[in-house]
Amino acid sequence: MAAAQGFTEASLHLSEWRLSIDWDVSVVLFAAVGVGVWLFMLFIGTSAILTSYLRYNFKPTPISSSLPKHKAPGVSILRPLKGDDANLRDNLASSFRLKYPNFQILFSVADADDPAIQVVKELAKEYPHVDSQLFVGESHLGVNPKVNNMLTAYTLAKHNIIWILDSNITASPHTLGRAVDCLTQPNVGLVHHIPIGVRPETFGTAVEQVFLNACHAKLYTMINKLRMGSCVIGKSNMFRKSDLEFVGGLAYFGKFMSEDNIIGQSIWKVGKRHVIPGDVVYQPLGSGGLKDYFKRRARWTRIRKFTVLGATIVEPFMECVLNGVLGAFGFWVFFGVPRLWFFGWHLCYWLLVDIMFGLAVDSGMVLDNFPRFIAAWTLREVTALPVYLYACAGSRVEWRGRPFKLKPDGTVEPDTFDEDWRRQQRHAFNHESAMGKLSWTLCSPDITLRVKLWLILASGFSFLLFYGAVALESVRCAVGFGDPHTSGVGRVDSTVTLIPSTSPPLSQARVIVGHNIGCEGPVKFNSVASNKDNAIHSFDELPTLPRKKAQTTSVNLILHTPLWEMTAAYVSGCHFVIPPTIGEAWTAVISSLTERARNTHAKSQ
Repeated sequence: MAAAQGFTEASLHLSEWRLSIDWDVSVVLFAAVGVGVWLFMLFIGTSAILTSYLRYNFKPTPISSSLPKHKAPGVSILRPLKGDDANLRDNLASSFRLKYPNFQILFSVADADDPAIQVVKELAKEYPHVDSQLFVGESHLGVNPKVNNMLTAYTLAKHNIIWILDSNITASPHTLGRAVDCLTQPNVGLVHHIPIGVRPETFGTAVEQVFLNACHAKLYTMINKLRMGSCVIGKSNMFRKSDLEFVGGLAYFGKFMSEDNIIGQSIWKVGKRHVIPGDVVYQPLGSGGLKDYFKRRARWTRIRKFTVLGATIVEPFMECVLNGVLGAFGFWVFFGVPRLWFFGWHLCYWLLVDIMFGLAVDSGMVLDNFPRFIAAWTLREVTALPVYLYACAGSRVEWRGRPFKLKPDGTVEPDTFDEDWRRQQRHAFNHESAMGKLSWTLCSPDITLRVKLWLILASGFSFLLFYGAVALESVRCAVGFGDPHTSGVGRVDSTVTLIPSTSPPLSQARVIVGHNIGCEGPVKFNSVASNKDNAIHSFDELPTLPRKKAQTTSVNLILHTPLWEMTAAYVSGCHFVIPPTIGEAWTAVISSLTERARNTHAKSQ
């Protein structure tokens, strides 16, 4: 007997020891990852500063620019146009001022009434010695509007070297010459420039400038410097037409939204290098708002999610906040460094790196308005992770006012939402389950981002409140203060009936009165089926009634009403005539929240 007891105790001690070892190993491994990720970003930041300083302050003299016209490689510059971009005239004029002996400029625009057409005509008259053409109309060989816009100009380009330069980009005079010098090096298939944001007119564009000139440019520089893979953004790309035709031609890439990235990957896979020359291109940011910036960031992330999934997964770990949290934990485990102290030091170091990198590529971001830069930098870092999570949750994007749906293979298709479809969905909304309504509301393009965020927060808070009440009710019943017959255990087949606050008094039914949170009056529900055994409930667009004071209830009624039922009644703002099950009470909560979200959106229109 004693031997058996001793064996049992030894087994328990052994199990506890193994559990302790497993826990210690997990903590050490997690801490090691934290230290590794933090040191990697320390290397990336400091190396990017040095690389950029040397690249942009010691530029080579362009050789191709000094050649006679018949010896200089010909270049066809494609500039797709859409609307009146910020600083459009100066952007396009920079192409006419390039110091290069042999090039042509091909402008393309889809709509005949586009305001950019007049700007192009004026510049063509102002620079008659420059070979330039304007193409109006678009092909429809793919769904990517930019590719469709450029296809005619690309097909009629008379030179083998193609330089795609977006309409919102300005290039300095010697940019073309240095880019051609890089492209003519052995085994180079693509030359691309880092876009630098300039001239922000609002705080929203100042935040975008911080992203472009610090976070994005820093990682972009080092990923290409270390040749970790193809990393290309389509603001300014140069390649040979023959190389692009070898991997499928421009029309083939019209089925992708991120045609620039896919083109870069395709050229990379055939063994051709990518090169960043000693010039940046400038993107005037204009007067966009914070909402515009967040939408563009979400679009970029969603597109990358389907094209470069690995890079998208590790992206949060390269952001300031999460990287600092991981580093603080790792250095605390291995070296005993106080976590709060380390995180504060990390924020200062990260800010210093971004300031130094900004000074290396374009000092205007830091020096023009330093207090605004600090505020924009802070907001950018704080919102990076929430924007990332929001972007990863969706698959629809909008480009130049046109909606598209991203597919898992990286291709894209037009979003087929139309008014008839939306009316059908609104009708079906009233006959779905509560969670289906919640899902539809969060995915609906009709609902604004602000309302969706409110609905997410309200649903999360209600979940904690409701199921906390379920747990407390269980405890209350266990200690004898609750009624086990009304605690929810036996409520399986009951039916919930939701009625306005002007419905039957306490003498006719057990009623719990609740008021809306953040609304002017109680939410009203209407039954669309008279069968009392299986009532189906839907929302009606009823006018909001003024609030009514809660009716007085007896102590006995309160003691015999489950806490979760009172919670559901309070949050949903409805009365339960027949005692509901836990599932029915939760359905009432979610249904009321989704309806409030829709009503809030309707009032804001």
